[in-house]
Amino acid sequence: MDASASMLTDDAPGVRFEAAQGAIGSLVEALPDDHELGLVAFGNGTGATEAEQAAGCEDVSTLIELGPLDKDTYISTVEEVAPSGFTPIAVALTHAAELLPAEGERAIVIVSDGEDKCGELGLGEDPCEVAKALDGVTVHTVGFKTEAHQAAMEQLSCVAEATGGLFLDAANPGQLQARLPAVLDPSWAESTIQPAGYRGLRPGMTVAEARAAAEDAGEKLPDVEPSGTVEVVYVDCTLVFEEGVLTRVVSDDEEMTTIDGVGVGDDVAAAEELYNLDGLPSEPTEAGTVVYPADPATGTGYEISFDGEGDSLSGTITQIILCKCMPKKRWSDDPSEWEIGPGYFGPLEVGMPMAEIADQGYAQKIPDDVCTGIWEGIGVLSPFVYMLSDASQNPSSGNGGLHGLRVFDAETFITGVPSEGLPRTVEGLGIGTTVDELQQIYGERLHFGQWIGEGGEMLGYSLFGEKGALVFEVGTAMQPATTVQAIQVVSGASFDDLEKSVLRC
Repeated sequence: MDASASMLTDDAPGVRFEAAQGAIGSLVEALPDDHELGLVAFGNGTGATEAEQAAGCEDVSTLIELGPLDKDTYISTVEEVAPSGFTPIAVALTHAAELLPAEGERAIVIVSDGEDKCGELGLGEDPCEVAKALDGVTVHTVGFKTEAHQAAMEQLSCVAEATGGLFLDAANPGQLQARLPAVLDPSWAESTIQPAGYRGLRPGMTVAEARAAAEDAGEKLPDVEPSGTVEVVYVDCTLVFEEGVLTRVVSDDEEMTTIDGVGVGDDVAAAEELYNLDGLPSEPTEAGTVVYPADPATGTGYEISFDGEGDSLSGTITQIILCKCMPKKRWSDDPSEWEIGPGYFGPLEVGMPMAEIADQGYAQKIPDDVCTGIWEGIGVLSPFVYMLSDASQNPSSGNGGLHGLRVFDAETFITGVPSEGLPRTVEGLGIGTTVDELQQIYGERLHFGQWIGEGGEMLGYSLFGEKGALVFEVGTAMQPATTVQAIQVVSGASFDDLEKSVLRC
C-alpha cells in the first residue's frame, strides 16, 4: 500500500489516499473469511523533504502479518495509515516477498500513484529488476492517477510483466474500486475488454504485432490481408484491421464486460460514472453512441452504443467497442481556467507551431530587445505570460515552434500574496506555493537543480511528464526563496535535458 506524500493529492476527485482506503476496504469485505492476507505499507514513516530521502527509501513496515483474514482489524488498520513520505517500491517488494511462504501460490498486489526513484539516486534498487528476481511470486500492480505520469506507469507495468502479473491503471475512485478485485482473478480479467486491449491485442498494433501478441496469449490470429479493411473473429470478439493496423475490437459475446464490469444490458449511466473524466467530452451522437477514454497511454477509447435517442445519455448499452479513439481534452474558452503541467499550458504544448498559437489569439510577437524569439500572451492571464520560440535558444531554427513558456507575476513577487487567476497545476499548486507543499505532493518526482540565467544562478524544482517538463523557480543562489516565484513549461524528459531547454531570459 502506497502511503507516500503524493497520495495526499486532492484530485481523485477527493484525496487519492482516501479513495485507496475505500477500494481496499471494499476488496477485503468481498474476500472469503479464510483468505490469507497481509498488509505492508511504504512511505508512511518519514516526511518528504530532501533531508529525509535516504531514510524514506527504506521506509517500509508490516502492518498486518500474513494470516487468516480478520476483516474488521484489516479495514481499521488501513484507515489508520497516514501518508507522508517517499515511494520505495523495490524495498517494499523485497520485504513483502519475505513474508510469503517459500512455495505454493503466492501473490503481491501493489497499489501506487507514483514511481520509485530511489534506485536513480543510488539509494535503492530498480523495482523491475527486483521483480525479475522473485522466485514463483506473482506481482499485480494497480496504478492510481498515473495516466499523466508515464514513468510510473511504465515501472508498475514492468514489475507486473516481469512476474506474469497484471497491470491496471485507474483514473478515479470508481475505477480503482472495480479494478483492484480484478487483479486477484487474472483469468477472469483476461476475458474482459481491458483499456489497453483484449487477450494481448490492442488497437494500433500491426498484423505482425497482433499475431505475435496472440501467440504469447496462447491464441491464434486468423490470416489478415495487409491492405483494405479486414474483419476477423478472435475468440469472442471481431477484430477490424485497416491497412494492416488493428483499429477496433468489437465484442461479440453479450456476456462480455469491460474490466470494470460494464456490459451489454447495463444502463449507459454506469459507463458515464466510470469513464467520464474531467475535461473530456462524452456527448452522444444522434445514433446513440458515446466515446469514453479507456487508456490515455495508448490512446484507446470505449465506443459504447445504447438504445437512447437524441442527445440524452440514457438508455441500455447494446454494444461495446475498444478503438483507437481517445477523446481529446476540451479546454475552457477562458484561459484563466487552464491548468499548467509538464510540457503544456491548457491546449498549448511545447513544440506547437507559433503561427498556430498566434492564429488562435493566444500570442503576439514582441520586439527582440529582451531575448530573440519572445512572444507575449494576449489575454491569456492578467499576470505577464511570455512564450519563447525555438529561435530563443537556436536563432537558426527560425520561429517555428513553442520552445517554452514562463509565468511570472510582479505583484505576487513583491507582496508574497498570489494574484487571482494565476495558473495552477491539476493538484492546485503554482506561484506562491511553498517548497514544503511541492515536496509533500510530488515527493521524489521532484528534481532540484540550478542553472545560469541572466539574473544569476537560478534555483528550481522540475517535474517531468509525457509532454515535457514543468519547472518551479524558487529564487537564485544569492536569494533562495521558500515559495514558487515563477513557473516554466519547457521540453525535456529528464533533468539533463533541462540544461538545453530551461528558459534563461
